[in-house]
Amino acid sequence: MRISLIGPGDVEFYFKHMLKKDTKWLKQHIDDIAETLVEVNATPVLLPDKGISLEIARRFKELGGKTVIGTVPFEDVTFGIVHLQKYMELKVNGKPLFSQFINTGDWFKQDLIMGLHGEKCLVLGFSLGALGELTYALYLLKLIKGVKISVEPQRIHPALNHNYNNFSVILYKPFLITTRFKELESYANKINVDLIYVKTKEELRAALVQT
Repeated sequence: MRISLIGPGDVEFYFKHMLKKDTKWLKQHIDDIAETLVEVNATPVLLPDKGISLEIARRFKELGGKTVIGTVPFEDVTFGIVHLQKYMELKVNGKPLFSQFINTGDWFKQDLIMGLHGEKCLVLGFSLGALGELTYALYLLKLIKGVKISVEPQRIHPALNHNYNNFSVILYKPFLITTRFKELESYANKINVDLIYVKTKEELRAALVQT
């Protein structure tokens, strides 16, 4: 089961400055999330860049998680991917963190489809980028489900080969400042996508295995 991870890139700013949490608190939650992903045999899919998603993927691999997939806009000519290289080459216990990479084309498409690479999407906090990734995932699901126009997910990108009828967005409440998004909930409900708020390991596990 592939799980898209989206969340803040600037861990220091988001968790210490905005959430006012210390390193010990954050480490415990990273452990809880990573352990749960290992328990359900998940495959995290994320952008290979600094941030909370990378920290969870790294811990996932340390705990025995098998496969981590990176999404990379290899063909981008606007911003390039030089700044991603060191994260793409990261190793955990002497082995590559990433098992494979998906070529998303350019940065614009990368951001549009990031949330859809999994059968579920796990939201780990809201930065500007993470907000965009979530809202555009929901917008594209609207098109995939034929609410406005109809498009097959593989036409958007060949890697989007999941059955999105059971797609859900899991929001990890300890990492959120605003814990209810009424506008988002209304649009998600309109296209029959569950927004599931979780606050414990047990709730996260239940949401991940829910079909």
